Parts: sequence; C-alpha cells; structure tokens
Amino acid sequence: LVLHKQDQIDQALIHFNKALENTSLPLHIACVHHNLAFVYSQQGKYDEELEYYEEALKYRSRQLPAHHLQLASL
Repeated sequence: LVLHKQDQIDQALIHFNKALENTSLPLHIACVHHNLAFVYSQQGKYDEELEYYEEALKYRSRQLPAHHLQLASL
C-alpha cells in the first residue's frame, strides 16, 4: 500500500500479484485480495474491486469463525 500512496499504482498491482503467486496461505491470499480491491476502488474500477473483495471474503470465511472481526472489515 506504500506504493499506492506514492502514486505508483501500477507497481503496487505488480507487487500484489507477485505476492499472490508466492503464497499458499489462505489468510495471506485474503489479505492480498483485500489490498487489490482497495487499489481498484481508488482507480474507480468497481467491478474489479468487487471481485477481489468477494475473493477476500471467501478465503477469510473459510479460515475464521463466523463472528471474527476480520470478516466484518470487508
């Protein structure tokens, strides 16, 4: 997200996608999807934003109890 704040959105997207390639941990995948959704929302790409938020929710809901706060943050 630092790159996003420095207006290097394309670089941020590259790094997030590399992070997805390099992890198999569901909660890490959920976190990266959440970050990608945020970047797309800032770009006004709402279809992509929704897709990544839904993926983040899917991964988190499989790993966390139903009333966990991380589920509420989506």
